[in-house]
Amino acid sequence: MAYPANFRYTKQHEWTDVKGDVATIGIKLGLAPKPFNQVVALAAGNCVAAKIPCNWDMGDWGLGWSFAPDYYPSGETLFSTGSLANASGFSDPKNNSMITQTLTNGSLQVLYNWQDYLTKQLPVQWQPNGPYQITEVSNNLKGVLPQNPTLTINPENWYFTK
Repeated sequence: MAYPANFRYTKQHEWTDVKGDVATIGIKLGLAPKPFNQVVALAAGNCVAAKIPCNWDMGDWGLGWSFAPDYYPSGETLFSTGSLANASGFSDPKNNSMITQTLTNGSLQVLYNWQDYLTKQLPVQWQPNGPYQITEVSNNLKGVLPQNPTLTINPENWYFTK
């Protein structure tokens, strides 16, 4: 599993822990620190669409994915056949059809059906993210916590108390 060598301290410890955990169920995870640009080239684009080798199983480029600025998690960006962000080249006609339904049908049930289907296909593996920020807040400043998971701040929610 490739990860950025320049994040070695945090990622190496994180993945060493994961390696030990998955070993308990018989999975052998090889760790390979590489320069950031090599990890991104390996895992950040659609290897099938870009016609580059897909000879990897797992890569952690150090950050996650956000649906910003369109927060509707319809999946076409990550999981449609041919999408450039579909790093593994995952392709499934039923998945494509269900994604189209999430974009053309206003029912949340369509979205729930698609997520339930895709979960069983496992086109990607969730990877833990380490803490990204530490914030020190005055005791009389309220509305700051909990912090936004998209790593943005919302000062419009802040207010002071006596």
